[in-house]
Amino acid sequence: TLETEWIPLVKSLRESEKIVIGAINGVCAGAGLSVATACDLLISKPEVKYISGFSKLGLAPDAGASSTFSKRLGHQRTLEFFLFNKPLTAEELEYLGMINLVSDEYLEDAKNWASEINKLAPQSVSLIKKNTRYSADVDFESSLERETEAQRFLGNTDDYQEGLKAFFEKRAPQFKGH
Repeated sequence: TLETEWIPLVKSLRESEKIVIGAINGVCAGAGLSVATACDLLISKPEVKYISGFSKLGLAPDAGASSTFSKRLGHQRTLEFFLFNKPLTAEELEYLGMINLVSDEYLEDAKNWASEINKLAPQSVSLIKKNTRYSADVDFESSLERETEAQRFLGNTDDYQEGLKAFFEKRAPQFKGH
């Protein structure tokens, strides 16, 4: 059900300290839209259809879809999508900024992104995710405060020292998450 399955799933994806990459290869509909758009990065196979379907069933969007779509597409486009159930293609959603990449090699691309992310400083990645999610929902001043706190914290980590050293030595950093 919504309260015991879908909402906890969407929240866990959004709140995870890890970057969650979605790789979509078939029709994405209903609460599946909420799960897909809860991912931090989203890659889709070409021509995949994203369908609301809620109003045809006498329902309303759930599991965070109203918020996510409104923030990314605006009120009018979101209302049109949820009322009239006209599918949006992966290409349209990429153009609108809801999908990062449309690719025939969607799964390989997702794995490559994951590999690249795994080479980054874990605490930095976690705070970048937290801060960008937070900043989407608050005013500019609150975002500045949060960024400053994160920078103070990260500036005192071993990974930051390793990143600086690697930069000056012209080599890839070896981050340890400390």
